[in-house]
Amino acid sequence: MTRIFVLADTHMNNLAGLPPPMAREVSDADLVVHCGDFTGSTFLDELQQHARSLAAVYGNTDGTAIRQRLPDKLVIGIAGHTIAIIHPSWGGPPWQMDKEIAQVFPEADIILFGHTHEPEKKWRKGTLWLNPGQGYSTVGYPATYAILHIEDGRVDAEIMEVGK
Repeated sequence: MTRIFVLADTHMNNLAGLPPPMAREVSDADLVVHCGDFTGSTFLDELQQHARSLAAVYGNTDGTAIRQRLPDKLVIGIAGHTIAIIHPSWGGPPWQMDKEIAQVFPEADIILFGHTHEPEKKWRKGTLWLNPGQGYSTVGYPATYAILHIEDGRVDAEIMEVGK
């Protein structure tokens, strides 16, 4: 089984800002996926140091230092599945975002995305769309992340809340 820790919209300067359950997932997961809006390049450095493997894209609030190191979108293959990762970096309001993302990745089995800060898991036309939400708590909104499992060709995902 492949266990993938998915997070986005952390808006943090370093790994110490992650809630403890999320920080533990960084080293426990087979793969860490960050769907953009790191904010601090130290956070990216620390993820690279502590994760077994990292796949990441930059988000609309990430500065030049991160944009020079990461792509705005990424496609990876795991266990026969095509996984697309995007923030989207163009930002803006979330309506119509799904339509725009679908046009970028028409062949993806799984689309991991950020930007809205709202966790979401849905199946659309055989594709899993997964947004882990925001990596920090705010008034009334817990920090959230997603765990994606791939085993024997099957895909499952769960959204986890921290600090509710």
